[in-house]
Amino acid sequence: MFCEKCGFQLPDTAEFCWRCGMPFSHSENKTIDSEEVLMKIKPTYKLSYSVIPALLLEILICSPCFILLIAAVINKIQKTNMHNIDFNEIYAPIAVIFMIFIPMIAIIVSKAIFEKKQFERAFFLFYHNKLVYNAGCENGTEQELEYKEITQISKAQTFIQKYYGLGTIYLYTDEGRKKSGVIILKSIKNVDIIYNKIKEIIKV
Repeated sequence: MFCEKCGFQLPDTAEFCWRCGMPFSHSENKTIDSEEVLMKIKPTYKLSYSVIPALLLEILICSPCFILLIAAVINKIQKTNMHNIDFNEIYAPIAVIFMIFIPMIAIIVSKAIFEKKQFERAFFLFYHNKLVYNAGCENGTEQELEYKEITQISKAQTFIQKYYGLGTIYLYTDEGRKKSGVIILKSIKNVDIIYNKIKEIIKV
């Protein structure tokens, strides 16, 4: 169905509009279909979000090496008469910079391609009483989790995620706040709206 106020598309069981907050009324005698998907979530892949932050981080880490190499070239030029410069000594540090930089770019691009494939496989289906999901595993295995096993839900947004309009949602299970006990929904658009809707569905 669609919200009469703002036109936002919603599942038939929605009690209010996730965008404008307009409440809806439903028949109390309506039968609940336990196999009806109340909400489907797919992570949003953005190439710039995947590549640019990683590239800037690598440049920041390697910047001391780059600065030292560039300083060595400048120092060599200043101490040598232009007619007596051995350009091989100047090209060597520049070659080192490229030898560091090019593999670094290749690694970042390869990681971005791998991450894109993970995003394409990932999905989260919220039913009335369970979550069926694939967090991007290569074997494509679906996993199932009943809502009663979820103990807590939280969300987070880094500065970069806010810039790209994305966020991360964490579902904690009975296993506690350790890696094996957390389901991570990353790169979610409209994270505040989705977070509130998940809380409404799983009633945590």
